[in-house]
This record gives sequence, structure tokens and C-alpha cells, in this order.
Amino acid sequence: MLIQHGGGISVLESLVLTSVVSTLLDLLHRFVIGLRDSYHRSNPYHNFAHAVDVLQATFYFLCRMGKLPLTGAGYPSLPSPNGCDTNEQKSQAAIEGLTTIPADTASPTEGETPSRLHVQDLLRPEDIFALIVASIGHDVGHPGVNNMFLVRRRYDLLA
Repeated sequence: MLIQHGGGISVLESLVLTSVVSTLLDLLHRFVIGLRDSYHRSNPYHNFAHAVDVLQATFYFLCRMGKLPLTGAGYPSLPSPNGCDTNEQKSQAAIEGLTTIPADTASPTEGETPSRLHVQDLLRPEDIFALIVASIGHDVGHPGVNNMFLVRRRYDLLA
């Protein structure tokens, strides 16, 4: 008989889960270190510090959209576009309105507000993970020059 704890999880299941999580965290850590080492340290802007800045901004926006759990003091969720009282709320609602997609193309009946899907409603957990990975790896290998420079130098990457 397995001893149960934590809402019905057996000790054995808990140990296996702890081992799996530990292994996944180790793999994630090695992946991030590999990304860090893939950035050109001599690049003054498109370097690992820039990648971490983009990661932090992505994290902030995902928290604001309510897609990541709050940590520390946390970030307030984006306000609802309905019931805006202050200019700041109206401004935020206008910005949020730019991130909405009509749910259907049917015209609403008179007096009815068309339903809208928010971008955050379309993000699945795997999309969120992809955003986080992309944000930290988006400039790996960036040579630190623009495309015209590469064209003029007939850089190997363009061949």
C-alpha cells in the first residue's frame, strides 16, 4: 500500500514528479546557458543582456494579460475596456482595443455590442512557452550589423 499525501498523490508519485521536474529544470538551465554562449559578446546591442531585457518585457506583458501567475508584488491585470472612468483607463482601453479580434463576422443586432476575442484569450500554454523561448533567443548569432552592410560585404550568411 502506497502512502498518500497532498490530496491523493502517493509518495512514489511525488518522488517521480520531483525527479522529472529537477531533470527538466536542469535541461532548461543548460539550454539558457547554451543560448547565452551563442550570443556574440562583442556585439554592443544584440547581446545576451538585450535578450534578457526582451525576456523581462515579455514576462511583464504576459503577467499583465493574466497569462502567468503573479510573482512578488505582481502586476495588475489589464483593465476591462468597459466601465472606464479616468483618462488613464480610457487610454488603456484604447490600447487593449488594438489587441482584440472580432469573434465573428456577423453584424450585431441593434444595441448589441459585438463580441471580441482578446489576444490573451488565444494564447495556449505552449504559445506562452514559445514566446518566452523566442524572447531570449531572438538575436542569437546576430552579427551586429544591418542587412545593407552584409549586402555590401557580400556576407556568407546571404549566400
